[in-house]
Amino acid sequence: MKLKGLLNQIFELGSKMVKLSSGKVIDNILTGDNLANSMYILKQCDEFKNVKDFQQMFNPIMVDQSNIIVSADTMKLSDDTPFEFNDILYLYSISLMPEMYDQKTWYEPVKDSIGISPTSYNPIDLSPTKRITIEFSPERKQDIHDIGDERAKKEIREKLEKVLENPKEYQVKGVRGILIRGIWKNVGDNKNIQFPLSDKVKHD
Repeated sequence: MKLKGLLNQIFELGSKMVKLSSGKVIDNILTGDNLANSMYILKQCDEFKNVKDFQQMFNPIMVDQSNIIVSADTMKLSDDTPFEFNDILYLYSISLMPEMYDQKTWYEPVKDSIGISPTSYNPIDLSPTKRITIEFSPERKQDIHDIGDERAKKEIREKLEKVLENPKEYQVKGVRGILIRGIWKNVGDNKNIQFPLSDKVKHD
């Protein structure tokens, strides 16, 4: 099981539960109680399945066995930069980053030679805008402007109707990374941290 797929399921289910109960929105981040309720299933993910000591930390700062304060680090995971934890992990939070888009694919067709661009914002009044791209052969260009060619007009109308009926299917897809905050040590790391960690400073 991949971590991103699991997070998408958790946040989608969380949003539905919020709508039903009028509770607190999870907002694409697991921490505190929300993280505690998900620790067992997170351990089944490919990125965490080899962790020997998998614990939750409720504060971003902890103390090691040498009484040295240790702060949570942040790591970004993406499809291009996968990573697997394999020894010790104290997890403070895990979240999905906002969807990012490649400008090169902004207006590329997604399905049936049609695509809907991501939302862009007017820099003056911040009004949102989306654009629909319809791809067709240049040889048909004159036909579309030909008032007598109803076939070409019908083709364009049918494509627009497809978009309006199922806009999600034609939306240009972006990439979402994962942010992990915590303290970890993998096999072979030279981190000078004396585990296990505690949330309290030892006094002599």
